[in-house]
Amino acid sequence: MGLIKHFKGPIKGNQYAGWVDVKTGEPVEDKDIKPGCGEYILEHSGIRFIESDMFNSYDPKKKELLQEVAIEHDLDQFEVSKETAEEFKRPHGDKVEIFEIADSGEYTVCV
Repeated sequence: MGLIKHFKGPIKGNQYAGWVDVKTGEPVEDKDIKPGCGEYILEHSGIRFIESDMFNSYDPKKKELLQEVAIEHDLDQFEVSKETAEEFKRPHGDKVEIFEIADSGEYTVCV
């Protein structure tokens, strides 16, 4: 969008390599790009935030990610992270049970 550019060379007598503000020529740290340019970028890029009221109470926390798996026999219990266990339980509800494995951070999923 022409707000910053990558620069390598002297600035104020010191060697510098990184982002600079196009208008001022001043260095810009990575962490300062969003606070400095974020509003302008949102206004001019076509990015729109989802308003749940307009989409039948859409909840992004319940968004499903699909992964194809071929199951050739009944599924035995298996161990996964807490996040994966919760993702597996979300669409299947009470047909799935998840149990924490003592102090390991892993969970057992039973179908």
